[in-house]
Amino acid sequence: ETLLRIQPLYAVDSKPDSAGQEPPFSIPVICNDSAGAVQCYQEIMQVMADFFRAVNIARLEAGNHYREGVHDVFFNSYGINHLSDTELGLCPPIIFSLRSSSLAGVDCSELLDILNSGTSIKVLLQIDDLTAGTAAPGGLLSWTARLGNMAITLANGYVMQAPVSRLSALQSGLQEGLEFEGPALFSIYIGNSGQRSGLPVYLDTAATAESRVFPVFNYNPARGDCLRDRLDILGNPQCDRRWTREPFTYRTAAGAETNIELAFTPADFLCCDK
Repeated sequence: ETLLRIQPLYAVDSKPDSAGQEPPFSIPVICNDSAGAVQCYQEIMQVMADFFRAVNIARLEAGNHYREGVHDVFFNSYGINHLSDTELGLCPPIIFSLRSSSLAGVDCSELLDILNSGTSIKVLLQIDDLTAGTAAPGGLLSWTARLGNMAITLANGYVMQAPVSRLSALQSGLQEGLEFEGPALFSIYIGNSGQRSGLPVYLDTAATAESRVFPVFNYNPARGDCLRDRLDILGNPQCDRRWTREPFTYRTAAGAETNIELAFTPADFLCCDK
């Protein structure tokens, strides 16, 4: 802690605070460049490996345990692969920020490779339109809208999917994903497409969860060994039902008051799509 305050381990575009002090580090944000995100992560991890190499040498020296004939060979080849789980947990992540309307050449396979790499690269995907572009075979959604489902099958990283209307799910999911020691995907529907209805953004995004078109879930491999432990869908409205249902009261032509239940399905969501 003291070392962090005196000498930053690394800083990327860091600016002094109001007291004139530079922050210990800043989390780099890379936009629309998958190769750049991977390269940035590798460069930062090399800095962290050099730091922990110096720390481990210093610990041996302090205890008078360093033996040149044994330890020189080991530490001369010391790299990222030598970091312990504890040391890896102290290495900050990279944020790879994307927007579905401006992917600029980034394709599905590149993102899946990152999410399957074991690196601490956190992918933030903001989706403007769920049905834009080429839909997946047999489905109505674009591949960007289905990326969360595909990422779960990798069983390697943290995945959070939610519309921007689900603020509590976003807050807890972002925090848990940033703390996860590995890759993460934050897939968020922001509802800013000209193809959608004239409804306020909050109502438009809420409709995706209500209709099950873009359900709320988070997947954390650290929670257990089976899908039941890892996957949480409780953030969805009426998650114990196939479709959400609400009572609707109306008067018949004869003046009688009648109550029925109306389901809100993907068909209702698509009716709002121009």
